[in-house]
Amino acid sequence: MEISIKFTFELEFNKLAFLDTLVIHDPGGRITTKVFRKSMNNNNYLPFSSHYPIQNKIAVVKTLSGRANNICTDEKDKKDELSYI
Repeated sequence: MEISIKFTFELEFNKLAFLDTLVIHDPGGRITTKVFRKSMNNNNYLPFSSHYPIQNKIAVVKTLSGRANNICTDEKDKKDELSYI
């Protein structure tokens, strides 16, 4: 085992963050998912004013909106995520 690798964990009840998905288990037994961002996330994506091809700029928006549509199970969470983009 590499000594420089550090493992951490967070203790939260009824929630599990995995990759970019937050899985929530509510008291009624329902499981929902929504997009998860770490607190250190600064939302720096490809600036629209940059000199990258327009296809790359469009791809960023499509990827983020596709992620919202695929991950969010609740319509309110999906709408919130799409307006965040």
